[in-house]
Amino acid sequence: MRDAVLARTARLSPAAQQAIEAAAVIGSRAEMWLLETVFPNPAALDECLGAGMLQAEGTSLAFRHELARQAILETVLPQQRLHLHRCVLEALRAQSVTAHDYARLAHHAQEAGDPEAVLHYAPLSARRASGFRAHREAAAQYARALGFAEQLPPSERALLLEGYAQECYIKGQLEEAARARQEALTIWQRAGHREKEGENLVQLGRLYLVMGQNARAEQASQG
Repeated sequence: MRDAVLARTARLSPAAQQAIEAAAVIGSRAEMWLLETVFPNPAALDECLGAGMLQAEGTSLAFRHELARQAILETVLPQQRLHLHRCVLEALRAQSVTAHDYARLAHHAQEAGDPEAVLHYAPLSARRASGFRAHREAAAQYARALGFAEQLPPSERALLLEGYAQECYIKGQLEEAARARQEALTIWQRAGHREKEGENLVQLGRLYLVMGQNARAEQASQG
């Protein structure tokens, strides 16, 4: 399928090829306004539609299959992909951002190499997902934020670690939850924050009990 998609793409004009790349970066479905903002060439979009590379779905254009999008995305040069993600991020942020957009913005911020935007949107997305009991998504968003968290003050990084640890615990990743909780504890200990230190020791103790590591649980309970 990949070869067939790429063969059909190669028959498009250069402008249409650029349009299909922009659509692939946006996602499986690309709102018409967003695609026209990122790549303002209606004729090229019409060519993509006429060739069957994209199909109209209401006010959006969509790939017929996610595998087709992935095949095209793999061919986009790294610098061009970075540029397109930055354009998408800028266009989305220019609109009225709602809670529904947080995960999408966090994704494009990461791909655009924008740490500040990742650290803004990923925790918001994590907390929203957790509120909907989508704990796998919440953990993934906390992990995304932690990938850029070295620049944060230690206390802010510790709070992200606590959130990540909680989501890992809920979905049964106990070793990872304990690792994150221990890292948060170390930060609070270095900061001399006794209340947060105690809170994390309690949580670590509970984790170790669930894991059947009674000696470590006892050690945590003793501080």
